[in-house]
Amino acid sequence: MAFPNFIDFLKSCRDRGAETFNRVKDRTAFSRVVWACFLIGRADGNFDAQERQATAELIREKLPQYSLDDILEVIAKAEKKIAFDANMGAMEIMDEVGKARGEAAEAIIRAACYIGGADGDFDDTEKGIVRQLCSRMELNPANYGL
Repeated sequence: MAFPNFIDFLKSCRDRGAETFNRVKDRTAFSRVVWACFLIGRADGNFDAQERQATAELIREKLPQYSLDDILEVIAKAEKKIAFDANMGAMEIMDEVGKARGEAAEAIIRAACYIGGADGDFDDTEKGIVRQLCSRMELNPANYGL
């Protein structure tokens, strides 16, 4: 799937993800979506306020059954893992997110792509993380413009 420009790509991730998000109902899938957004958001070493806000807005819009407190709780768990050991924490989060399959995996990748571009620059490091997630979830990165 080719995208003529970056804005079209982001719009596709957000819009096409809506269909998929409607089928994500369980807490485990919700946590995996948040953790994927966290991994992408911290690709530069810092999960900053803009990335936190984009994550919260996306999830509140697509998964309205979860509160901001729910989102913050999952982010706090991820930050605790990273604070203990950045590499081990990131790998543990990646392993857990990578267990998703089917529509949950699709929602995770669409959310990750959207967060990757939230700052206007879906950089190579962020794309690399999304490719790793695709590989773990047995999805083709080319389906997401990667």
